[in-house]
Amino acid sequence: MMSSRRGNDQVSQGAAAIHTMADTLGLEVVGRAEGGEFGAAFVHDRAGDRLVLKVVRGAAAAPAWGRGARLAGVMLEASYPCPRSEGTGSDGRWTWSLQHVLPGSLPTRATGAQLRQLIALAERRAARAPAPELSWAELAAGQARHEAQRLERAGVTGPFGTEVNRSLAVLAGVGARTSDVMQNDFHHRNYLADVDAVTGVCDWEGASVGDWRFDLATLAFWSAVVPEQMSAEGARSLCED
Repeated sequence: MMSSRRGNDQVSQGAAAIHTMADTLGLEVVGRAEGGEFGAAFVHDRAGDRLVLKVVRGAAAAPAWGRGARLAGVMLEASYPCPRSEGTGSDGRWTWSLQHVLPGSLPTRATGAQLRQLIALAERRAARAPAPELSWAELAAGQARHEAQRLERAGVTGPFGTEVNRSLAVLAGVGARTSDVMQNDFHHRNYLADVDAVTGVCDWEGASVGDWRFDLATLAFWSAVVPEQMSAEGARSLCED
């Protein structure tokens, strides 16, 4: 009961933060945006344009959200179907992003045609960003090794931690791309479509530079975890591709 109450409190606080941030930015809240990891709402600006306002607690996310907006802008210039940003920022308590609404709607189930388009869209982000000073793969591998060691020391999870370390050792020599745009939340609930045509890829707040193929792994993982959100044709298409 306490956990449920805490969750409801967080939802209420997020809704209040959206209205407060909308007032600060001179926006009018006109409806709730369903789904997504962050609090989000449809808003109108002073010109009457319909936009999406997102908020997340704290200021720590502001640099990442700014980077995500910039990388989405890079892809938008290449005619990629992602939202045009109107800015990101923070008031110290909340981080916000404001972006244009994409056409289409969230499909009830991902189809094979849609998934084939998503795979092609992922590959279009290859070599679209400058290489970072330190490869994202090195950063990810270092964090994974740290977490695996923690699991090894935790008793009951020890064997799993050891297995993860073994897998990381095998992968140590595998090369990774370093100058692709990664959406980093690329799955079958983060795109919009009109019938079988994909009209937009959303949720770029966590975008970074790295290897576009990692996004395909994310797509495959979540498709396996929630297969009920994918048509039989879609599942076959993902496995074949």
